[in-house]
Amino acid sequence: MSVGFNFSDYFGIDVPMEKEEKKVEKKAKKTTEKKDNSKKKTTTEKKYSLPVVVHSEWGDLKVEGLGEMSLKEIKKNLELPKVIKLKEIDDELFAMDDLTNVKTLKKSDSIDGMIFIEGQWITLPNEMTVKEAVNFITKEYPELPGDNIDICSFENGKYVIKFSNSIDLSMKFYSHFRMGFVGNLISYDFIKENNPSISLKEAISEFTKEKPWTKKVEMNWFFNEKSKSIIGKIVDNSNLTTKSLYVKLPAAIRFIHDAGPLKNGLTPDMFDGKEYVTDKEILKIVLKYFPDIYKDGNTDISYAEAVNTVCVLRQGRSKGSGSLIGCLNSEGEYAFKLPKMPKNFLEEITNYFIENLPNEALVQIAFDCKTEEYRIIKPKTVTNTVSVKWNDIETLLALNTYESIVCEIHSHDTMPAFFSHIDDEDEKIPMIYGVFGRLDTQNVEKIFRAKLNEKFYPIKLSDIFNL
Repeated sequence: MSVGFNFSDYFGIDVPMEKEEKKVEKKAKKTTEKKDNSKKKTTTEKKYSLPVVVHSEWGDLKVEGLGEMSLKEIKKNLELPKVIKLKEIDDELFAMDDLTNVKTLKKSDSIDGMIFIEGQWITLPNEMTVKEAVNFITKEYPELPGDNIDICSFENGKYVIKFSNSIDLSMKFYSHFRMGFVGNLISYDFIKENNPSISLKEAISEFTKEKPWTKKVEMNWFFNEKSKSIIGKIVDNSNLTTKSLYVKLPAAIRFIHDAGPLKNGLTPDMFDGKEYVTDKEILKIVLKYFPDIYKDGNTDISYAEAVNTVCVLRQGRSKGSGSLIGCLNSEGEYAFKLPKMPKNFLEEITNYFIENLPNEALVQIAFDCKTEEYRIIKPKTVTNTVSVKWNDIETLLALNTYESIVCEIHSHDTMPAFFSHIDDEDEKIPMIYGVFGRLDTQNVEKIFRAKLNEKFYPIKLSDIFNL
């Protein structure tokens, strides 16, 4: 049962360790029993006709010749270490890290030997600590995000690097950067006057044009701000198992939007009288009541056992509220149905954004449908000059039963206020969205729009704030 909200607890992922089976030699016993001549089932390893190409982060690996080879034979021919596995995906072969049986070392541990990095063995000049080894290899490969890599041992004197803290697809870049794999980066210059930023999602789309095979594999991406490098790593999640959550009923349930028919929580009668239910069973209920917002595959469900509360989030940067916020009038224009928000909120939010310069920032406005009062929520964010991230789970747990997020506003630091096409993709749930820009001037720009029925509608400041 997951009770915390760090990354591993939230997704509940365990990496199973393979155990070596001890070979026990048994002496044959004399017996008068009849021999079993029945045929034993045997599995035949798939063979691949030569020549074959294996896609990898360090280039396309080729095995020439005639005849056929199994994956094991191909790997041996390419002289790949045991921490690299080969896998067939959509009739193509890929090389990827296999870190299921490695030991992650502490920064203070001493090591001596060779480190396998993107198809190359890097020999350490002498015995050194892991911290010193990281500094050594980042001089050889300056694009490596040194603060986000570990060194793992897989054989005596042989090591491999492991990345951590991958970046979100919504992260935006406002300057030129390089993208690709360690030792094989491509320079990009997407930043134009009419397009001042690009998201990781957009950058990946451009990168796949250069390397189409990357569309077939799962990848994590890591950012080195110092070298302005975006590093890709092929990942294989096929051997991961996900723990199910077990929730004791009755339990509260929180969405960032209005909970609607689930406002009173989850009860046993919704699940044929069961006392405990899994996250999969809860997902079915969520899909039943909110089919336009959540889908099987885009929804994260977590459980705060200490307060017996289920938290439901749409994966990615999506936020939201229900259509109770507004509707279309007879002229087809958006009409805000709630009481207008306080005028002083605008000054408070502007000052908060200015305090965070040169970084971007974000605020959310919650509405209590019982008291009809608003309050500003400032999520704990991780910010820099190119992106802003926040944890919606903290917001969920901060909301009371009658509250929901009805408006979300983010800043554009010194740039103009505008909605990018990435905002169009991210802002899926019906609510009010705003952007504040030119925060370094006396005339701060403020624009708002509403999302309803899969469309955006412009909305005036005076329509939603009590000016």
